[in-house]
Amino acid sequence: MYNGVIMNTYCTHNSDEITGKESIDDPKFAGEKYISLGKKIRSARQHRGVSLVDLAKDLGISPQQLTKYETGINRIPALRLKEIADKINVKINYFFEDLSNNGGNL
Repeated sequence: MYNGVIMNTYCTHNSDEITGKESIDDPKFAGEKYISLGKKIRSARQHRGVSLVDLAKDLGISPQQLTKYETGINRIPALRLKEIADKINVKINYFFEDLSNNGGNL
């Protein structure tokens, strides 16, 4: 309590720290799915002949942020993924298709 106001406290302890296992909920852990998604974004962007700088500018984000999406460092919000798909002219479901099923064709 501070000056008569009850202050909320939050536990910052991650239970996975005890086991040493990586968790999809841990923002520092991109996971294979995010890395795979990022690779598909980069591949589609390059296939369409769109530069990283141009796409970032069209999205209103920095090239560094787009690089973080493409490398799986940062998670991609659903609406941002839709924007990316629209800007590089691919259907959003392309990003979710299993590469082993169709070769990842655009």
